[in-house]
Amino acid sequence: MSANLMSIGLATPSNSMSQEDAARVAVDLSTLRSGTRDRLRSMYANSGVARRGVAFGGDSPAEDLERLFGNSSPGTAERSRLYQEAALPLATQASRRAIEDAEINPCAITHLIAVSCTGFHAPGVDIALMETLGLNTSVSRLMVGFMGCHGVMNALRVADSIVSGDPNAVVLICAVEICSVHYQRHGKLDQQIANALFADGAAATVVCHETMSDRAVVGLESYASEVIPDTQHCMSWRIGDHGFEMTLSPRVPDLIEKHLPAFNDRLYAGANEDLGWIIHPGGPRVLDAVQSTLRLSEQALAPSRSILRDHGNMSSTTVLFILDKLIRDGCEGSCVALAFGPGLTIEGACLALAPARLRSRVDDAAAADVHR
Repeated sequence: MSANLMSIGLATPSNSMSQEDAARVAVDLSTLRSGTRDRLRSMYANSGVARRGVAFGGDSPAEDLERLFGNSSPGTAERSRLYQEAALPLATQASRRAIEDAEINPCAITHLIAVSCTGFHAPGVDIALMETLGLNTSVSRLMVGFMGCHGVMNALRVADSIVSGDPNAVVLICAVEICSVHYQRHGKLDQQIANALFADGAAATVVCHETMSDRAVVGLESYASEVIPDTQHCMSWRIGDHGFEMTLSPRVPDLIEKHLPAFNDRLYAGANEDLGWIIHPGGPRVLDAVQSTLRLSEQALAPSRSILRDHGNMSSTTVLFILDKLIRDGCEGSCVALAFGPGLTIEGACLALAPARLRSRVDDAAAADVHR
């Protein structure tokens, strides 16, 4: 192990909506036939989501949803503008929190990896972050784009390679997703599933070599990746005339059940009950498939289900949200992270958690407040 995560910073929109409100808008404005609308209500009710953030500036997120779902549904150019407007504030907030918690000067950052699959523009969010955070103009940048929900796993692997090759490197990873700008009105079932699950958020982490700090809370140990053959049609994310359109086959949970055991044996052959688990919540059926396939307890899935319930599926940012929850809940020792994306791709990582260090830092900060 040579790379460590020193901190995690999270950000969600100030606006949020209940799943009940989202279901009402979806049903009221749906082009589906009346009989199918009952199925749509059931889909929202069984999504595992109770509330989620929507990064619009209006007083009512439901009204903004109506604007996306309604007859005047904006085209891709307008949705891209909304993404650009919303992404930078969230990414900046999450990154500042990660930098402050790592107790480093922004000028110490040597590499910046930005992750997003919900919008693109150039100059992009990476250059904008350099300016808002006060990073050096010589920072090396990488954009991980259009990889979907497992994008941050690829960013962690790249950061590990960077600091392993240069012990003096300090890498800032920032993932930001504005999924809500791509909610669709049309009646394709897989797109309606996406409407019911996806949300907005940002997450950042600072990665350095183990020799640079004894205050790291997570160690990066190993990785595995696999593209399941002949499954490209099962999950895709394409640019349409009214935003990005998702294809999500109902076969995905079955494919996970079939291919995950061998993948998990390659990633980590230890006893499941001794591990912490970060399972990207692509949806309740994905979580159920992982749980049954790996014979995990409900407690092992509780952090992933909790994040899905409180925040929805925030695409690439979600893995770091679950990792942060595990740390703050006191999970220690080995941990396995799994995420799934277009390909169909399985990405995995083995981590080592040391939350006692985080608790010590929180206690130190509280003591400092008392003595001020």
